Parts: sequence; C-alpha cells; structure tokens
Amino acid sequence: MLEPVQWAPSMPWKDEIFGFTAREYADQFKKEYGYEPDYHPPQSMAALEVFQRAIEKVGSLDREKVRDAIAATNIQTAYGPVRFDARGVNIAKAMAVIQLQGGKPVVVWPAKAAEGPLRYPRN
Repeated sequence: MLEPVQWAPSMPWKDEIFGFTAREYADQFKKEYGYEPDYHPPQSMAALEVFQRAIEKVGSLDREKVRDAIAATNIQTAYGPVRFDARGVNIAKAMAVIQLQGGKPVVVWPAKAAEGPLRYPRN
C-alpha cells in the first residue's frame, strides 16, 4: 500500500527559527511524549511560527495587516517550507509517500527523504 503523507521525520527540512531538523523535532517529541509524532504537531508548530512572524513584522494585532503579512510569508520550518499563493495555499511544501513494509510505514519518496526503496511487487 502506498499513501501520501504531509510530513515524516526523514524529510530534509530544518527550522530557521529553532534550528532543528524534522528528525531532531521528532526525536525531541518522542523523548517528551513517548511516541513519534505524525504530522499534526509539526504542522501546528509551523502555523504558530507563521503567525508569530506576521505579528512581529507588523508590530500589532491589526487583522488586515497580520493577514497581509501571513500572505507574504516565505519561511522554512521543520514541517517544511511555507509560502502562499494568491488562494492562500502553501505552494512550497512537497508531500512524501510511504509504503507499508513489514507492517511499518517507510518513506519511499522523495528520494532525499527515503528510508527505504519502493518494493514492487509488494512483499
């Protein structure tokens, strides 16, 4: 079975604010909470980083100014790059593909994040 995923610890991203990689984020999360995170925690962290940067940029909580600053975002997070198009869609972050191998999800694409090769036919 192949499945697209929003994020995996093996993705080659490094957070420009905190300085840790996706793998370092996952390792610290597991140390703190006892399990490896799925995409929800790093996605939430990235959303807060975008919001924090926008507020700092405009120096206020003015809704329209913060919205415009968010729209102009171009940052790198441990969740991936964040850059929005005119529709508000993050166009900078690629997804990964996992394959269940031996009952465990293994990133097989993109190549720079692969934890193992795609197995075909599946075994």
